[in-house]
Amino acid sequence: MKNYLSKRASGAKRSAIRELLKLTEKPGIISFAGGLPAPETFPHNEFAEIAADELRSHYENVLQYGLTEGSLTLRRAVADWLRPHGLDLSVDQMLVTTASQQALDLVSKAFLNEGDVIFVEAPTYLAALQTFNLFEADKIGIPLEDDGM
Repeated sequence: MKNYLSKRASGAKRSAIRELLKLTEKPGIISFAGGLPAPETFPHNEFAEIAADELRSHYENVLQYGLTEGSLTLRRAVADWLRPHGLDLSVDQMLVTTASQQALDLVSKAFLNEGDVIFVEAPTYLAALQTFNLFEADKIGIPLEDDGM
């Protein structure tokens, strides 16, 4: 069978995180992994009320596609919050991502070339390493100290 995937996609390794998450689907498994809080701790009622309120008061926008760079209202709020902290950014200088993994992917696409050397904290976030591997960056681990790298 002919492989139609790009060189980069063909060289991608299976995600260790994805394989571990499959285990959490088994009955009786209680995961203590980061990023998987116990569902009973979720504020279900509050989320339901907020969702219902948003659908009632913003029905014309809430189910539509949004701006690629993220909600203008959110970017304005972030800019306003950052200003007293010494960062004077315009909303045009911001991009809201859905999570850290999307941000890592976008930054890697924009700035990494095969063989580029990057420094990462050691130990570091496994999914970040997987992203950097996909973009064929050479990683140098820097041990963490009390105040960072």
